[in-house]
Amino acid sequence: MLTAQYLNEISEEIGLQYERLQTRILLDIQSRFMKLQKFDDIDIWQVQKLREVGMLKTKTLSELIKITGKTQKALKKAFKEAGIESITNDNKLSGVELPAKLAPKQMRILEAGLKKVNATIKNMTGITLNDTLGTFERIATEGYNMVSSGAFTLEQSSLIVGKNLASKNLDGVVYKSGRRNSLEGAVERALRTGFNQTMINLTLSNAEVLGTNLVEVTAHEGARPEHALWQGKVFSIEGGTKEYPNLAEATGYGTVRGLGGANCRHNFFPYIKDVSEKAYSKPELKDLKDDKVKWLDEDMSFYDATQVMRKYEREVRALKKEALFTHLSNEREIKSKIKLIKKLSEATGVKKDFSRLIIY
Repeated sequence: MLTAQYLNEISEEIGLQYERLQTRILLDIQSRFMKLQKFDDIDIWQVQKLREVGMLKTKTLSELIKITGKTQKALKKAFKEAGIESITNDNKLSGVELPAKLAPKQMRILEAGLKKVNATIKNMTGITLNDTLGTFERIATEGYNMVSSGAFTLEQSSLIVGKNLASKNLDGVVYKSGRRNSLEGAVERALRTGFNQTMINLTLSNAEVLGTNLVEVTAHEGARPEHALWQGKVFSIEGGTKEYPNLAEATGYGTVRGLGGANCRHNFFPYIKDVSEKAYSKPELKDLKDDKVKWLDEDMSFYDATQVMRKYEREVRALKKEALFTHLSNEREIKSKIKLIKKLSEATGVKKDFSRLIIY
């Protein structure tokens, strides 16, 4: 098993690289837009726009291929390290002293998980590229129409475009429902889910080696309310009893919204009856489940407080991006929001994540 913190750190480290790439691409779009504004004649403008689209496509595709290659190398190393970490934690928590060595079957599990995550990230290339070109086409046309109509000056249209690009997130995934997920968010989600599901499969294999049908589910602060109901408890992998209910039935394991599902940070480790000691006591689990905090005179769960923190962090990044793309100072607003983040952390115990406040 891997801790929630381990899963967060390993996915955010790589996700941040994609966030920086996204900003570079959007800045490139802005630069090409500014070049186009030099041409008043519509025919010349159309020809130049086609040239810029071609160059943007070549450069963006090259950037995406380059970062995907780097990601694949980094993930190969990270998956092996995570596998050793997972097996080590499994053995330690189950109370069995065995060397942390990956068997051939377990290596195949890691390879399958790595292949699946790499394929998911690679599939984002086409979606991101199409969104990049579509964004450039749209803002180029809107900018030209604004200036040629005489309703806006070049400076005014550039400012509007800058603000639009600052609030833009390039698509990484488009779901069947039509809902979109940013490139950075899609990568982090794919990594967190892929790592967790692979390590869960590794733990199931390790449970076979240890000869147990029981597993104890991990627990952490800020769990979704429905997940907090079953975290830290022991379940049966196959079948089930009153003392040890069936894992899938009780936790939704194997479903999108259940244990090990999309973006879930819960996993489990082997539990051997009469050998293993419970990792979480009943009082500890009650504290995690019922943890209440107060923020701005409002009582809320620790989970809700973490969502407020993420919201504030996104707002800081949005302000910084706007300053980057418009060259307008909003330092006072940024400092005010950062102070709010500090106060929230002190009042609720939710840790502030400085990496989430950084833009390229």
